[in-house]
Amino acid sequence: MVESGALLRMGSTWRRNRSMKLSKEDQEFVKHYDDSKYAKPSVTADMVIFAYDGKQREDLQVLLIRRGRPPFQNQYALPGGFVNPDESVDDAAQRELLEETGVACGCLEQLRTFSTPGRDPRRWVITCAYLALVEQSQVCVKAGDDAKAAEWFRVRLTAGENTQSNPDYLEMQGSETESTEQKCLEQKNLEQKNTEQKCLEQKNLEQKDIKQKYPKPELSGQAHLWNLELQGENETIEIPFWEKQIPGRFTPELSLKESENGLAFDHALILAYAVMKGKRDFSFVL
Repeated sequence: MVESGALLRMGSTWRRNRSMKLSKEDQEFVKHYDDSKYAKPSVTADMVIFAYDGKQREDLQVLLIRRGRPPFQNQYALPGGFVNPDESVDDAAQRELLEETGVACGCLEQLRTFSTPGRDPRRWVITCAYLALVEQSQVCVKAGDDAKAAEWFRVRLTAGENTQSNPDYLEMQGSETESTEQKCLEQKNLEQKNTEQKCLEQKNLEQKDIKQKYPKPELSGQAHLWNLELQGENETIEIPFWEKQIPGRFTPELSLKESENGLAFDHALILAYAVMKGKRDFSFVL
């Protein structure tokens, strides 16, 4: 008798072969391919659903569920769940959101993939986080599946007072300056004074380019502390986190100041990324 898991793999292989129009040689290879050689993670979808009142994007709220089963039973978390073998991650996000909260949202957008080892105590789990902004009056929240409750939390973001140095940025800035000076010395030995003057002009241009690339060096060289406050009907959750601009990256890197923050798994970090994206790209009033 063939186990259900084997049947699922056989079925997905058959569908994949048909949809990809594999050659007979490739079909034979796939048929006998041993996928046990590599460890395989589970994949989940987690959703950050923001809501506003329909007039202006103030008093922003986020939808959280209270988990009804271990791990992290009774703790708040983002709605989400595991991806089935016969669905895409996008489809799983829509399904899980509807099952756990009763919300049907067709405007989910992928936010970021979170794959830090150990982020889930059960096993190796990679999650794709999604983001959506809805008008609160247009959705009706109702907890279901393994969600014990579903609740809106008001979102507040304030800047902290502390900063930390970013040695990576300072080191990069110094290395670029040293490289420019070295070029100038080499030019001086090879060419005459007029060429040396051109080299100095080039150095000034390069330094100007660095300033344009990093218009606020103090932001790029330091990690800034933010305080994210979630205000529910009966509970307040505080999430302090660091924001650090990494040279060469489009978006800042975030890290939690404290591991214990009131949310299950790494959902506090996911929420922090979502809030900062909303603040940066959608002008959220927080």
